[in-house]
Amino acid sequence: MYIVSTSKLGANMSTSAQAKSERINIRVSAARRELIEQAAAIKGQSLSEFMLASAAEAAEHQLLDQSVFQIDAKAFKLLERQFAAPAKSNKKLQELLNVRTPW
Repeated sequence: MYIVSTSKLGANMSTSAQAKSERINIRVSAARRELIEQAAAIKGQSLSEFMLASAAEAAEHQLLDQSVFQIDAKAFKLLERQFAAPAKSNKKLQELLNVRTPW
């Protein structure tokens, strides 16, 4: 279980202002390397920049998926009532769901 403060997420994303003293080494197949290089090129990033940004983003998502939020009993009861209540009609959402997808 992780308890993550969202104010700290992304704090280490700006590496240009911080000294880079750590290394991460991985082995990869030629096909995977080519795939990653193509994606990095599309984003205009070096292979290292792309891999670091992608790994950090994946790590943040994983930690957020494991976050625990604690609330008191009164707030929990209110949340339960809101979840149990029937959904309110949302005209804009219904219009969006009725749009035919281009694919």
